Amino acid sequence: MKKTEWMTKIWDWASENSIPNSVIPRSEDRLQQIKKLSIGLYPGPQFQNNGEVELNTKIKNIPKELGYLINLQELEIRSWELGEFPEEIFNLTNLTSLTIGAGSMTEISSNIYKLKNLEYLSIGENKISFLPSEIFSLVNLKKLIISKNPLAKLPCEIENLRNLEELFIIETKITEIPKEIGNLLLLNELNLDHNQLENLPEEISNLNNLNYLGLSSNKLTTLPSTINQLVKLKAVYLKHNNFSNTDEIVNCFLNLNRKSPQSLEISI
Repeated sequence: MKKTEWMTKIWDWASENSIPNSVIPRSEDRLQQIKKLSIGLYPGPQFQNNGEVELNTKIKNIPKELGYLINLQELEIRSWELGEFPEEIFNLTNLTSLTIGAGSMTEISSNIYKLKNLEYLSIGENKISFLPSEIFSLVNLKKLIISKNPLAKLPCEIENLRNLEELFIIETKITEIPKEIGNLLLLNELNLDHNQLENLPEEISNLNNLNYLGLSSNKLTTLPSTINQLVKLKAVYLKHNNFSNTDEIVNCFLNLNRKSPQSLEISI
């Protein structure tokens, strides 16, 4: 497709959705400068000379021609009215940050593997019931958010994401965490609130860099005996579980606190 053809498609889409020139510029040079694009429900600044764009309107469709915006580094799509998600988005190989919170999305394309430079991926607030294996090839990811989806399982391939520093799995149907999570040695924040967890793997104690651990609103009755090895913990949240002996749980973390020079916040 000729340059002017795909640009015209984007401009037509912008006009149909009452998106002003200050947000989607109607000039070739400025359109190609866009590095950050936010589509959805939240207000944001208008186009500036630094090439950043945010939209402040509801969007019902995303044109496949956005896949030609090869300079995009950050793309955020949040719209409860969004229809089909174009595969061409996965041609944006310079993306380092991708957020898709469309509400109605039921699956993630296997073509996500093309986005090898991603460091931040958020696919929360959708209707995704399983994670394609291709997600776990994104080895540069530092932050992954898969919250508020009807996920029933976290694949053991999660261990491939060795650069992960933050992992959010909140409000899903997951009943267990694979032992392979213990291989994510750079994790400093792990939030597993509001799931169906009945136990945790012993390997969670391998997460020596963990500062924050969220386990509230699960079905836990006990914790691994080795959890007091998490000497860098600063905060742990355990409310609304099925612990039979909360004093024992607290003492476990108090022992942890004595091994560490920093204070520890415990909520149980």
